[in-house]
Amino acid sequence: MFFLLVCFCVLFIYTLYRLKNFSNEKKALVSKINVLFNAIETQHDGYYLWIYDEFGFLKQTHCSRRLSVLLDLKDGMESKFETVLAKFDTESSQFLSKAVADMRLDHSPFDLHLIYNNKKFVISGHQVQYSKQLPLIDIVWFSDITENELEIDRLNNVVSELKYKNSVDECLFNSFPFPVWTRNSELQISNCNEAYLKATHAENLNEVVNSNIELVYDQDPRQAKVFASRVRSAGKMKMINEYAVMSGKRRRVEVFEIPLPDRQTFGFVNDITPLQEALDEIQRNNEAHDAVLEHLKTAIAIFDENTRLKYYNVSFVNLWDLEVSWLDSSPTYTQFLDVLREKRKLPEKRVFEKYRKSELENFTNLPSQKSEEMTLQSGMVLYRTITPHPMGGLFFTYDDVTGTLSKEKDVILMNENYQMILNQIDIAIAVFGQDTKLKQTNKAYQDLWQLNSEEQLGIFDIIDQQEKFFGENWKSIRKEIKAVISTRSGEVFQITRTDGKILEFSAHKLPDRGTLLMYRELLAIKATVQGNVD
Repeated sequence: MFFLLVCFCVLFIYTLYRLKNFSNEKKALVSKINVLFNAIETQHDGYYLWIYDEFGFLKQTHCSRRLSVLLDLKDGMESKFETVLAKFDTESSQFLSKAVADMRLDHSPFDLHLIYNNKKFVISGHQVQYSKQLPLIDIVWFSDITENELEIDRLNNVVSELKYKNSVDECLFNSFPFPVWTRNSELQISNCNEAYLKATHAENLNEVVNSNIELVYDQDPRQAKVFASRVRSAGKMKMINEYAVMSGKRRRVEVFEIPLPDRQTFGFVNDITPLQEALDEIQRNNEAHDAVLEHLKTAIAIFDENTRLKYYNVSFVNLWDLEVSWLDSSPTYTQFLDVLREKRKLPEKRVFEKYRKSELENFTNLPSQKSEEMTLQSGMVLYRTITPHPMGGLFFTYDDVTGTLSKEKDVILMNENYQMILNQIDIAIAVFGQDTKLKQTNKAYQDLWQLNSEEQLGIFDIIDQQEKFFGENWKSIRKEIKAVISTRSGEVFQITRTDGKILEFSAHKLPDRGTLLMYRELLAIKATVQGNVD
């Protein structure tokens, strides 16, 4: 009996111990469930729960606080699922109701996209089961994706804009008529345009990248990276002149590299072969031109826009008696004038500073060529021409015309004497040049034909002015006069004017192939007598 009592006490104590442990486990499990439940409640999405007991019978339902807010449910967390369905339109409600029914009966998960109050929802449901295939919970999640959809739309628009911009940039990139490229942070070619592919005979960008094809430094690609590295370190664009083989031809090019963000660079080449050829041709022409100028008697000098001497020939040195070494130091025009003043090789000027100022103003105020005579203190007369130089500055030429002016004065004096002698002759004389233009007449001719025009008229223009002296017979007389002039034989013909004057007329050929016309008055008769040509 005592043994049974002892066993009963032990069993009672063990049972109390087990009940205590079960109570503690239950409390811990409830606490864990509460933690998990509270964690679920903090989710941004709402949900609806169907909770089953261990035998698979519905135990309770639960509407989350977030779901009641999303769908504006009046009963809050106590809301029935029918209330949830009522928030959607008829068609959407039917879709959702059927999907939930299939999930609960056939364990079929689902995903739906429905709209409520202009908001987009992703509604997904699935079932959690015991190991015996009995349902534990059915849960339906309601995710508000309205903001996400708007953000996706915005990002899609951004992507579309970027694609469009990228296509435009690519078109612009390929529209350059000269090779263009970009380098990555490792200074490898990362992109190039069609002109680059054509110049290097590459099929595509991949070939350029994989084969490390450099346009300029094709024999040593490392030099291209060295140059790009210097540009990147300097943080500014640099340019160098190099030779490149483009489309199988060796070309002179300017190579540009420009630093970009993220340690990248942008480069291009400018083919200056035509320009270089033109410059070489200009250089050859200049050298030939200089060779010609060196042998001219005309003294020549070029001063640039800064008034410094840039060119002179031997005649310039000899004219001014200057040291070549001093001229080679590119003196200014002011220094040049000061030296000439010391050598007394300038025109006599009372105020030299004023003269020097006027000379310097030619560098800024001279619109076109200017020519003038300069009489130096030595008596030498120079004919100076100042011309604006196409490259800036002034082009000076000096010619010694001292002897020429003396000869011109002698010629003028001789012509004056000759004219005076002609004016003393009673015979009317007119001289025409080889070009048939009137060169000279005497006083008798001017009085006879009342000629007062200073124009260099042609010989037959002069004859036509005589029409008023011959009246009705002018046509026939003019024909005869023209015939006499054409032969220039010196034979004498008589013509009678309407004023009664009878003239002997003759035409003579001069040594310079000009023409001399002579009129001698023989007899005056009445004005009514018609003119005849014997």
